[in-house]
Amino acid sequence: MISLESIRRKTGLVLLVIGLGMGAFILMDLMSASGSRKGVTNIVLKVFEDEYDLTEFQQRVQNVSKNQQNQDRSISDVRDSEFNSFKREKIFENQFNKLSIEVSKEENKDMIYGDNVHPVLKQSEIFINPETGLFDNQLVVEYLQNVAQDQTGQGEISFRSFEKQIQYARKEQKYNVLLFQSSYVTEDFALSTYENQNSFRDVSYISIPITTIPDSFIAISNSEIKDYLKNNSDQYQQEESRSFSYVVFDIVPSEIDSNIAKMYLENIKEEWLDFESNDSANSIFVNKYSDGNMSDFYNISIEELTNSYISKNSLLYNNQIYGPVVSGEGYSLLKIHKQDASKLAKEQYLDSIRVSVIFKNIFAGSQSRKKVFAEAGSFCTNNNNKKLFNQAVIDLGLTKRIKEEMKKGETNIVGLNDPNEIISWINEANEGDVSSVFSLDEKFVVVCLDLIKEKGTKDINEVETEIKSILIKKQKENIIIEEINTANYNSLSDLIDIFGGEIKNIKQISFNDSQIPGLGQELDFIGSVFATDKGSLTKPIKGQSNIYVANVDSISNPVDSNFYGVLDQLKNMSKNRSLYDAFIALEKQAEVIDNRINLNYY
Repeated sequence: MISLESIRRKTGLVLLVIGLGMGAFILMDLMSASGSRKGVTNIVLKVFEDEYDLTEFQQRVQNVSKNQQNQDRSISDVRDSEFNSFKREKIFENQFNKLSIEVSKEENKDMIYGDNVHPVLKQSEIFINPETGLFDNQLVVEYLQNVAQDQTGQGEISFRSFEKQIQYARKEQKYNVLLFQSSYVTEDFALSTYENQNSFRDVSYISIPITTIPDSFIAISNSEIKDYLKNNSDQYQQEESRSFSYVVFDIVPSEIDSNIAKMYLENIKEEWLDFESNDSANSIFVNKYSDGNMSDFYNISIEELTNSYISKNSLLYNNQIYGPVVSGEGYSLLKIHKQDASKLAKEQYLDSIRVSVIFKNIFAGSQSRKKVFAEAGSFCTNNNNKKLFNQAVIDLGLTKRIKEEMKKGETNIVGLNDPNEIISWINEANEGDVSSVFSLDEKFVVVCLDLIKEKGTKDINEVETEIKSILIKKQKENIIIEEINTANYNSLSDLIDIFGGEIKNIKQISFNDSQIPGLGQELDFIGSVFATDKGSLTKPIKGQSNIYVANVDSISNPVDSNFYGVLDQLKNMSKNRSLYDAFIALEKQAEVIDNRINLNYY
């Protein structure tokens, strides 16, 4: 039987379950009820007009943060990752509801203790019969019977949370099957793909470099640049973004702070020297006074001892303390334990000595922090606009760090951990503003908002050079093509006589090629060649850097029409992409509103 005490001990069941088995599915909210909550005021996410409260998302983040095994992840990383999962689930749940995709009570029982138990439950040790070493349905039943009697409620919370996860996974599985079954590839498309893969062309061609016409021969007016931007504005769209600079003032311990750490160890030397006790008591003493867990004894080589703690040829004694000496980012004391006195007097007979160590970090004290804060405060007070900020950085020899075009929703700034306050200020500040001093970890930061770009078409000044180059290239292409079209030629040799150059050959070009040997990515070249009959010349082709004319020397088509293998491949590709493609399409339709920034929770 599974006891209540066992339930309490194994409340972490769902944590194990999530870690082992739910990687293929999205982590569900462990505590909050699912579904939309219209009318809430603390909205963190809105999809398809459904609103979701910050509290639901916060609880989810707290659970994942508490249970995560990788402690190197910052809270910002956890929040960002969980928000993407949270958004994905809510988008799909909307579709589940519209399509009436549900999990029946019978299905739920079947996944938990029926004939088709969820794989994660089968792998959980708590439900493995110790006699058979196999999963035992009856142990699940016993667990659920005892969960209701657990006064703490933790067992039921954990299991019901897991139950929600597998129900969501089953709904997503059903939805995916619907997408699979609706995926369709026509035989005509498969035949076309098969022919494209197995048809080849041998060609000869000439190329006329666009650079044969100097840029200086082409005049581009401002009105032409404006018209191009207007007519092609869809290619020059930008998201709202903010670019900023920041200066970091590191809080570094002073000489006074160093002396405080050193004196701390000096003050405990006598007590430790008089401390006569067993190894366990010594470990407690060391751990009490040391920064970090230094309670274990270890052996130190004579060479390391003489390099770090004592001078060469010094006499060694049992229970002797050496130090404090500089050690990494602090000071350490070392004590020798229980050595053979005769050998200790002649250290050359010892390979190593048993010791314990007390370590003290050098921390920046309040005076050190105040000093650095005063420097940062003086900097932002005296340089309260963009011009003064940039000049002061140069004059004071400071390092200016730059973040270009930070989009809404971005949460990372290089070198700064969890910079929520800074990001909130950046999103509210005006262009050219300089911040007050921000305190982050062991550093102070001052920020200058350099540039704000609004959502929409890019400013003409930003793209003028690029557009001008495009227009110059187009005019040069048109000049060369017009010269070709007005020339009297019937072969590539005739064009060589007029424009110079040489005839080159390419073998076995496929319509599916993305690169042409010697030419690179020239898709228009491939398309023109496959649209031209054998023995005929193509029309002039605009390339990346050249104008081409090609002759189709030979055509090789597939000898049969056995395209069914290709048809199966295309069907599998369509099915495998169905869920991903569906999410991308639904995300666009959902008109997602991410309100984390306004709630200062990112």
